[in-house]
Amino acid sequence: MLGLGIVIAPARASAQSIEWTAGPVILFDTDFVDGTEIGPGLFLDVVWGPRRTVSYFASISAARTDFPVAGDQLHRNFTAAALGLRVSAGNRVRAGVLLGMGALVSDDVSETDPNFVSSANYEEMLLPGVEVGVPVGRSLDVRLSIRDQVTGWWNRILDPAEGALNHRFILTLGLGASW
Repeated sequence: MLGLGIVIAPARASAQSIEWTAGPVILFDTDFVDGTEIGPGLFLDVVWGPRRTVSYFASISAARTDFPVAGDQLHRNFTAAALGLRVSAGNRVRAGVLLGMGALVSDDVSETDPNFVSSANYEEMLLPGVEVGVPVGRSLDVRLSIRDQVTGWWNRILDPAEGALNHRFILTLGLGASW
């Protein structure tokens, strides 16, 4: 019964711990006709539940890519938020798998055309990923992860001929701590 309890409510089934990780992001946006756009960003993760087992996580990231269109210099701002589960194992060095759901909001902005009008786009997002944490102190870790911000999945379910999956990969490298 404890095993089922950890999956349903890990924070109540075992000793609770809270971890956070913050750091830079490199975003690889594959949703461009001319190829992949790469841009910088930041992320913040909070994980709660039993350490080194099944836990909940909340993730927020923001990033930006730059690209030219017809003589204008545009950039696309991305903000993503997700909630999900993390399964991790290991003693000192930990490896984990993430699976979350959330939303991704993007907006194109022109740096050269003051009359440029854009509206934000909202998409449902799946967030699968893998991570590795290496301790660098008693309660400090260096954590590396790669995640895929998959959008278009809901439309793909509703109408397979109409919907298309889009992938935006984020590579994170951050410092994390637990309390």
